[in-house]
Amino acid sequence: MGFKTLFSKSQSRSPEKPEKASKEMSGGCLSLFGLPFLAGGLLVTSAYFMPYFEWMEVQSWEKTPCVIYEVGMASGSDSDTQQVTARYGYDYKGRAYVGTRVSLYEGSDNIGSFHSRTFDELSGFKESGGFECYVNPEAPGESILYNLLRWEMQCFMAVFALTFPAVGAGLVVGGIIARRATKREQALIRAHADEPWKAKPNWQDSTIPESVGKWWLALHVYTLWAAVVIIPLIGFTAASGCYQQSPLAWLSLIFVVLWMVPAWFSIKRWRNHRLTGPTHFQPDSDHFRPGSHLEGTIVMKRAPYLREPMEIALSCTKSITVQGGDGDETRTDKIWEERVTVPMHELGRDIDGTRIPIRIAIPHDAPDSGKQSDGEEAKFDWALSYKVAGTPISGEFEIPVFRSQDQESGTEPMDSESPSILDHTAENLQLKLRDCRIRSEFDADHIPTHIICPRCRRPGMLVFMVLFNLVWSMVAVFLVIADIPLFRVIWPVTASLIWLQILWMMLHKRETRISGDVLQVSNLIGPITWVQNFKKGDIKGFDYRQAMNSGNSAIYNVRLLKQARGKCTLVDNIHSSSTAEALISRLEVWHQRD
Repeated sequence: MGFKTLFSKSQSRSPEKPEKASKEMSGGCLSLFGLPFLAGGLLVTSAYFMPYFEWMEVQSWEKTPCVIYEVGMASGSDSDTQQVTARYGYDYKGRAYVGTRVSLYEGSDNIGSFHSRTFDELSGFKESGGFECYVNPEAPGESILYNLLRWEMQCFMAVFALTFPAVGAGLVVGGIIARRATKREQALIRAHADEPWKAKPNWQDSTIPESVGKWWLALHVYTLWAAVVIIPLIGFTAASGCYQQSPLAWLSLIFVVLWMVPAWFSIKRWRNHRLTGPTHFQPDSDHFRPGSHLEGTIVMKRAPYLREPMEIALSCTKSITVQGGDGDETRTDKIWEERVTVPMHELGRDIDGTRIPIRIAIPHDAPDSGKQSDGEEAKFDWALSYKVAGTPISGEFEIPVFRSQDQESGTEPMDSESPSILDHTAENLQLKLRDCRIRSEFDADHIPTHIICPRCRRPGMLVFMVLFNLVWSMVAVFLVIADIPLFRVIWPVTASLIWLQILWMMLHKRETRISGDVLQVSNLIGPITWVQNFKKGDIKGFDYRQAMNSGNSAIYNVRLLKQARGKCTLVDNIHSSSTAEALISRLEVWHQRD
């Protein structure tokens, strides 16, 4: 298996082909597609906030005895929804009035048991006294039987108020921004056809700004918007006495847990900016070539106090967009990464801030930045990132990597002494596996003898799934109690399946041992163990496959191929295809060795 499958060489000097018409049209279509979501979201949001204003208004209305004349239950356009109706009379300051308003909520629904409970209660008072309504002293003709908030309904509408306006605004604004960005990028590509390292806005100046992106601003805006929606929900639910009247109302705190996720990322980004100030990368060259070194300085406006060294990483990521029946899917693979540590004594501090010197070798067979094609459309992005453990300090820069004209024409040979991507990965294979939380042992010939995929080897994903499923399970409980059709079955079943997956990730351990001519695979889950032994003659070969996506990165499994058909997973949770391929090359050496 050759490394050529990981990337293909550039066919043109341009980092990406001009597709002005299609990209501009897609940006415009995106905005148009988002308009219905935005309009619908604003309507839902107004319906969500209106009961709060009405609840505050009716609190000053006067309690007045009334007589219930009629009680009914009307079905909505959907036979699953109902609405309690009533007709009642009351006297106020010597005048008789008739009212029909039952609660703050108009229309039919199936959220909770409010309508059935109210129907039963009002039916018991029909044609008799003893019941009270609330009358507007300033306009006695206005009255209402129940002046309470329905926390179940507010929670239900809060879901739409949190999503529809955000999705609609994101599509509309994102489409406009994408259209403008496409125009500017296409203009830069045409203006710098012979200098692709100047064909992006961030590469125009002598310094490269952080690749923060517009999404950080969108995150801050959404965090504020979520607070505007959730704070009234919790505040008015408490003020109206719902928490005392119904213990289930405490489920509304799910929204606070959900809000803490964007709030945490937003606060982390704000703290990073407060500690470092504006940060940029000052390269020693206008672009970097394969086979050379990336050299430059990361400059922070402020000088944060650091207790730990700074971790620097240069990586190359390959993205392939695959067309499918459900739409386009982008698959991302980090094909190469080199990490270095800058000790604290090498950090330059002065009145202008902090300066971090960078020097990292680039493989001689590295792909150019941008789009390349050799049977498949692929996009390669080079990123320089930094972080300090235990602090919110982190950031990333998009780096231009391009071959020179002489390198492309062959008049300037590639530096054969610089490492290739595959050789670099193979030389650091044990370290690369350790980065994936995989423990390994190798013999003197660099053949793996023991590989351990421990329990809880994906802690980040595990924590996310636990938090997500806690909220998902609480929603399932709410839907069952609220007696909402369909979802009361789907939600609990999916929550149970996710809990089973979480238990598997927490308890499962895989070990692969190679001794002589035998490869042994042991799977352990709790006290249960099952072992498979394979002799060299039973093995056809090895391969790897993409098992899943974690965030923007792919996760790979290395597998054994049996002679008599079938496969057996040896190692999982590998974060790059180059690491998987380097491990396979070591296994193949063992397999072919006499």
